[in-house]
Amino acid sequence: MGMYDSYEPLETLNCPRCGAALEKWWQGKDGPNELLLWKEGEGAAVGFLPVDHKPIEFKSIEEQPDETKLPESFRIHAICSSCNNLVNAVGKCRNGVWISTWLDSKNEPGSNYFSENHGDS
Repeated sequence: MGMYDSYEPLETLNCPRCGAALEKWWQGKDGPNELLLWKEGEGAAVGFLPVDHKPIEFKSIEEQPDETKLPESFRIHAICSSCNNLVNAVGKCRNGVWISTWLDSKNEPGSNYFSENHGDS
């Protein structure tokens, strides 16, 4: 697995397959892919995700990596902990600030991350 960034939408999104609330930590590869932590409503990364996956907040503006920005539109994904459905969402930025997130209309409610990627059902 390569590098990625973690994302925290403001609103809780629900699985289109079973309706369960999805975890607040999403992943994506459309950003800088430097294990950064992004929060909706912010114009810059707010922290980074070390190897143990426990978020560490930046303590000062000087700690933020230079020139890290999200694109105007980006895709993120999460795996539903109730039904293992792989759920995709889209984020939108305006003037460099992440302003909205919605479920991708191309989600396939029948997709199962573990059966497709690990042979489990």
